[in-house]
Amino acid sequence: MDWGQDLKQLARWLKEQGKHELILSYFGTEPPEVHGLLFQDLFSTKMYSKEYITINSPAPERELLAVSATQLSGVYFGDPEIFSFLQNKELLKRVGHSIFVWDITGDGEVHFQLSLIYLGYRKYREAAREVQRARALGYKGKDIGEVLSRLAFYYFEQGDLKQAEEFYLQAVQVDPLEAAYYNNLGTVYDRQGRERKALKVWKTAIELDPGLAQAYYNLGAWWWKRQKWEKVIYYFQKALEYDPGHAAAREFLERAKRNLRQR
Repeated sequence: MDWGQDLKQLARWLKEQGKHELILSYFGTEPPEVHGLLFQDLFSTKMYSKEYITINSPAPERELLAVSATQLSGVYFGDPEIFSFLQNKELLKRVGHSIFVWDITGDGEVHFQLSLIYLGYRKYREAAREVQRARALGYKGKDIGEVLSRLAFYYFEQGDLKQAEEFYLQAVQVDPLEAAYYNNLGTVYDRQGRERKALKVWKTAIELDPGLAQAYYNLGAWWWKRQKWEKVIYYFQKALEYDPGHAAAREFLERAKRNLRQR
């Protein structure tokens, strides 16, 4: 049974472990701050003072993951398999009857799985930290590019173009054949005013995926700014060829045709 009864024992045991950083998913009502625990939170069931919650450093000397039994069951996540990736990991310590601890210092797979959990609940800063840690440890799972791309899109929506660029560049590095990453990177460059770089990566996107309608649309919009109506018409027509439902391409294609006639 787990009602958070082993938190005090966890804090005492952690003090014996020397220098480390902690990720904690705790079930219970006793605030960990009572025991002076500093941790990166993983959806524990209590609201804590912000001064006790942190984002762990990029490369800790030692990093531990502590999960309460109730959290481990996934019952409050609505997913009994949410921590299934820990089943084949060597348990470092069972504290009392209800808290399980793993040493995840060098385990890129665990950090990547944690990034998926954080991302699923829109904890983007924590997700970014975990996927970066996974990459630093050499993890090369098939979905890592998609996680990087989703983080890039989040930062783009927040207006943080520098971070968006960084994560799209990492996504391209991980999966250099994924046309959508280049297309989105081009949009970031365009928003930054780096229009020649935008043009280059949009063309790369089309080379990788000749049917990527949005890349054609983006190129048409690029030429629109320069009033090169023949090129605008060509690219908008290509966008509609591959996506007949692309409303913006259809609308601006007609405008471009009128502009060409009036030239």
